[in-house]
Amino acid sequence: METPIQWLEQIEQVCASAELQEVNLLLDQADWSHCAVPGLQVLNPTAPWFSLFTDTPEEKLLDQAPLLMRLDLTIWQHRAWLEELIEHGASEARLMVLVTSCGLKN
Repeated sequence: METPIQWLEQIEQVCASAELQEVNLLLDQADWSHCAVPGLQVLNPTAPWFSLFTDTPEEKLLDQAPLLMRLDLTIWQHRAWLEELIEHGASEARLMVLVTSCGLKN
């Protein structure tokens, strides 16, 4: 398996070739020993994120919810957070990275 740094470098290369600085992530927290929400809530500068359980009966299960977030790779705190997510979630196939020029509504 590649290291988190190698994953991050590949993500940055794809973003650079697409002339993008933001990356969108889908994180599956179901039955995971970690919870990303506290980290997202204290991330500064803030990163937009959204629980896919919002407005559903499962809304209160935020620690188990799939999360959609957008990180700006030009911000070192966002890059460090992405590296942490890769380190803790990629080996269990919990993290999907989406590089797109299509905007997401906040």
